[in-house]
Amino acid sequence: MVKVAIVLLVVASSVLALVRYTMSGARPNEDAYRMAVVQRLTLSNTISATGTLEPCDIIDVGAQVAGRVVEFGTDLDTGKQLDYGSRVTKQMVLARIDPAVYEIEVAIAEAQAKRSNAQLSQAIAQLNEADATIRRNEAELAQQQSRLERSEREWIRAQGLSKSNSISASEIDTIRTDYESLQAAVAVASAAIEQSKCRGDSQRSVIAAAEAETENMKAVLKRARRTLEYCTIVSPIDGIIIDRRVNQGQTVVASLSTPSLFLLATDLQQLEIWVSVNEADIGQIKNGMPVRFTVDSLPEQVFLGSVKQVRLNASMSQNVVTYTVVVSVQNESNLLLPYLTANVEFIVSERSDVLCVPAASLKFNPSEKDIPESELGAGSEQPRVWVVESGRLRKVPVETGVSNGSMVEIQSDILQEGFMVAIGYPIPTSSQASNPFVPRMRSNKRDAKP
Repeated sequence: MVKVAIVLLVVASSVLALVRYTMSGARPNEDAYRMAVVQRLTLSNTISATGTLEPCDIIDVGAQVAGRVVEFGTDLDTGKQLDYGSRVTKQMVLARIDPAVYEIEVAIAEAQAKRSNAQLSQAIAQLNEADATIRRNEAELAQQQSRLERSEREWIRAQGLSKSNSISASEIDTIRTDYESLQAAVAVASAAIEQSKCRGDSQRSVIAAAEAETENMKAVLKRARRTLEYCTIVSPIDGIIIDRRVNQGQTVVASLSTPSLFLLATDLQQLEIWVSVNEADIGQIKNGMPVRFTVDSLPEQVFLGSVKQVRLNASMSQNVVTYTVVVSVQNESNLLLPYLTANVEFIVSERSDVLCVPAASLKFNPSEKDIPESELGAGSEQPRVWVVESGRLRKVPVETGVSNGSMVEIQSDILQEGFMVAIGYPIPTSSQASNPFVPRMRSNKRDAKP
C-alpha cells in the first residue's frame, strides 16, 4: 500500500507541474531557448567548385619518321634509361629510331648531288669552248674582211686599167675571182660566228638547267640529312617526363598524324587548376580573385592561388552551362601532383575580425507569448536577433554584412563578443517527446523464447 501511495503522489506532482508549465506565458530562463554565442571571426563569401590540377605548359613530343625505337636516353639523376618522372634538359636525347634506311637515302642523295655537280661543270666547260669558238671565228672574220678590202681595191684599180688596155683580160678575171671568193669567205665567217653564238646560248640554257638540278639535289640531300636527324628524338625544353608512351623495340609509324612518344611538362612548381563554374556564379569570378583549395591526398592542408583566366568557350552538359576558369597555383613545395582533383573556393569577399552570429538567429521567429507587447510588430523588416532578459526575449536590431551561409557578419551598438542570442526553441529528445501517461507495449521480441 505504501508503494501505491508513493506512485500516486509522484503522478500527481507530475500532472501539477505539467499544468503549470502549459498555463505559464513566460519561460523561466535561457534554458527555454537554444542559444548561440556572438563571436569574432574571419568571414568569407565563397563560391565552391571542383577542378583538376594541370601543368601550365605541356609539350607532346612525337616522331617525325617511322621506324623501330632502338634505345632511350639516359636519366640525369639515376643513370638509367628515361622513364616516368625523369628530369630532362633542352636538346637532351630522349630516344633513337633505327636510322639504317635513312642513312641509305642520304648516301643516294649525296651521289645524285655529285652527279648534278659534274653535269654542271661539263656544261660550263662546253660553254667556255663555245665562247672560244666564237672568238676564233671573229678573228677569222676580221682577217677575211681585211683581205676583202685589199681585194676590193685591186678590183677597182683593175677596172680602171682595163679601160686603157693596160691589163690583160685574164688578170682582170683572176682579180675578180679573188674578190668574189673573199666576199664568200667573209659571209661564211659571219655565219660561223652566228652559229657559235647560238651554240653558246643553247649551252647557257643547259647550264641553267644543270644549276637548277644541282640546287634540287642539294635540297634533296638536305632533306635526307634532316630526316636522318629526326631519328634522334631530343627534348625541346627543360622539364620532366609526365608520360612515356612507347617501349624500346616498338615500331612507330608516322603517316597522317605524328605518333606521340613523350609528354613533357616545363615546370611542376607552377600549376593551373581548370575549374568548371556554373553560369549562375561565373559573373562573380574576376581575374586576380584569391582562391583557396584542398586536395583529397592532403585533406588537412589548404593551398592558395588566384584566378588567371575566365575562358569564354562554355560547355553544356544535361542542360547545365559551365565555364572553365583557370587558377594559377604555386607548387614550390612539390606537394601537388598533376591531375589531382581540387576542391576550390573562390573568395568573393572576406572580412577579418568581425562580429558574427549564426544565420539561424536572424531567421528565428518566436511565438507572440514570448515577446513583450512593446516588441510586437516594431521594425519587422529590419534584420534583428533576440536576446533573453529576465526570462523574456528582447529584439536587438542589427546591420548585416558578409555571410558564408552559416554565419553572418553583424554590426550593433548593443551586442558584443560573448553575448548570447537565441536561435530557436529546444528540440525535444525522444524521452521528452514520449507521453508518460500512455502505457508502453511490451516487446514481442523480449517475450519470445528461443
